[in-house]
Amino acid sequence: MAFPVTNDRGLLVVHPSGKTTHADLVDTLKSIHGMDVEPSGSRLLVIDSASAYNPSHNEWNELGGLFANLLRKQFQRVAFVAHTDLHYGLGRQMQVILESEPGQFRVFRSEADARKWLADPKAA
Repeated sequence: MAFPVTNDRGLLVVHPSGKTTHADLVDTLKSIHGMDVEPSGSRLLVIDSASAYNPSHNEWNELGGLFANLLRKQFQRVAFVAHTDLHYGLGRQMQVILESEPGQFRVFRSEADARKWLADPKAA
């Protein structure tokens, strides 16, 4: 089941709750792919649920492909807020992998820092 996605003044926000599964994340990212979003300045914030989710190598590659598609087709910026060391480390790896994509993917420890980066048109 996909997680709810809210629109906070043009910022799409995904805030998983409860137990996070790979299928839930995939369903959520695929559902976002089908949404109409503003073509310019499109931003996405994904907040880690601090769950024990530990993706396999293949699962992580699948998520990377979905994020890459979102950057290519819909979003100029994607911020991922990681609450666990594992998810932060995986997110940093994802950030490096996605550097060649259009748009920007960044990992943060706090939602406030992520929102500040997403709101700043000059931030790199």
